[in-house]
Amino acid sequence: MTAPIGKASDGTSVASAKFPPYNLEEYLQEIRRVEASMLRTSLTGRASGGRATWQQVIDHLPRPVAWEAHVKERNPGLQEGLERVARASRPLRLGTPCAGMEATIFAIRAMGIKNFEHTFCMDNAVHAATFGHNLRASLKQREGIGQQRTWLGPENGDLLKIPFKEVPSVDLL
Repeated sequence: MTAPIGKASDGTSVASAKFPPYNLEEYLQEIRRVEASMLRTSLTGRASGGRATWQQVIDHLPRPVAWEAHVKERNPGLQEGLERVARASRPLRLGTPCAGMEATIFAIRAMGIKNFEHTFCMDNAVHAATFGHNLRASLKQREGIGQQRTWLGPENGDLLKIPFKEVPSVDLL
């Protein structure tokens, strides 16, 4: 069932959504529709005297899809591979060049892989460096995850300036 789920500041419908979303493609289409509506509202929404804010529309965004279930469904044999990684005698060694917001780490954890070691990360963007340092501090404090090699920030994170002899070997890059 499709139903309007909110109104922009100019009185137009912000979005319509199927709940729960039935597949990833529908979910992504809904996100694009909400973003377009938010942009229209921010450019033309004058009824309430200004632009729509995230606080005004955040509750109207569609709920996330369980994407990991879609990935497993569409990749026969993946579950068997994940189980082999879980039973391995040593952790999967992971390196993330161009780490950004460390989506790889979150994705691996969401797929249920617990037997991994984040061996290194590198990124030259300031926002990625800040996020990376905070994430590592949080993981170390909450989960006792040890230190790995990091090259983060404009001074240290330039992939073209890092001597590759210093980069640890990994199973997954």
